[in-house]
Amino acid sequence: IAENYETLLKPMEFNGSHVSQIVTGKGWEEKLEWIAENYETLLKPMEFNGSHVSQIVRNKGWEEKLEWIAENYVFFKENGLSNYKLSSSFNTKEWQFKTQTWFKNKDLFDLISFDDERISPLVEGYIRNLIFEGADRALVSSLISKCTNEEIERFENDVYSISTIQTTDSVDVVLNELNNKFGYYAEEIKMYLIAVNKNQRGLLSWYDSGEKTKLYTVSLDGTISEEDDKNLLELIPTEERSFVDVIITKNVVEEVYRNIIHLQPENKGLWQKFIFSYECDMENFTQEERTQFNSALRALKDNKASLGEIYGILKS
Repeated sequence: IAENYETLLKPMEFNGSHVSQIVTGKGWEEKLEWIAENYETLLKPMEFNGSHVSQIVRNKGWEEKLEWIAENYVFFKENGLSNYKLSSSFNTKEWQFKTQTWFKNKDLFDLISFDDERISPLVEGYIRNLIFEGADRALVSSLISKCTNEEIERFENDVYSISTIQTTDSVDVVLNELNNKFGYYAEEIKMYLIAVNKNQRGLLSWYDSGEKTKLYTVSLDGTISEEDDKNLLELIPTEERSFVDVIITKNVVEEVYRNIIHLQPENKGLWQKFIFSYECDMENFTQEERTQFNSALRALKDNKASLGEIYGILKS
C-alpha cells in the first residue's frame, strides 16, 4: 500500500475506509495487484474512484465482476449507467441477476430516443434508469411507446378535467384519482411530468388551481404526502451555513453558469433566468421557455466532453 499510494491509490481518491474494505479477508494481494495493472487502461478512463472499486471487490466473485466490467461496461456506461449505480449493484448478492436483466433489455436502449423538442430530454434518463433499477421489460416498453406528444397532451387534458373540482394538500389524492379514473400508473405519471418539466408539487398546484404553469404556494407546517408525514419545516436545515460555505456554493454556481454560456452564448438569457431568477425551478417556465430550454438541454446533453467539465466543477 505504501509503495502504491502516491501513484495509484491517491489519484483514485482512496481513503482509509476504501483500503480497509479491500484488504479485509483473503485475496487482498490479488485485488491490489489487479487494480495496479488495470488502473491506466480501464479504471482511469472509466472514471472509477476508490469508493466504486472498494465496493466492487469487497465480496466473493470480485474477479467475475471485474471481468464483466472489462467486457461490457462501455456499452452500458454510454447508455446511462453511472459508476455509482454499477458499484452499488455489484455490492449485493443479486448482482448477477441484475446484470442479466440489463442484458435482456439491451435492445430497448436503441428505442429510447425522443427528438420532439416539446418533450424534455430528461425523460430519456428516467427510462434508462428504470432499466438499471430492474423494471419489468413490459413496463419499460410501454413507457417508450407512450412517450409521444399526443399521449402527453392526453395526460394534460385529463389533469385539466379533474382540476379545480376540489382542493387538497396531498399529491397522493391526485395520483390516486389519475389512476382510478384514467388508469395511469405511477411510472407513467412520473414520465409525463418529467416530459413537461414538472414535478409532483407542480402537479398538486395544477390540480388545485386548474393552471398548469401557475406559481404555487406551500404550507411549511403541512405534511408532504399521505405516505410522508414530515412537514416542509422539518426539512429545513437547523444549522446555519457559514459565510465560507455560502461563498463556495455561489462560486460553484457561477462557474457552472460561465461554462454553460461559453458553450451556448445564444441561450445566455435563458440560462441566466433559469439559474439565477428561477433558482433552477422549471416550474416557473412559460411554455415558450420550456420548449427553448428542452432544446438547449438536449444540445448540452450531447456534448459529452463539456458535461464532464461541468461534472468536475460540481464534484470539486
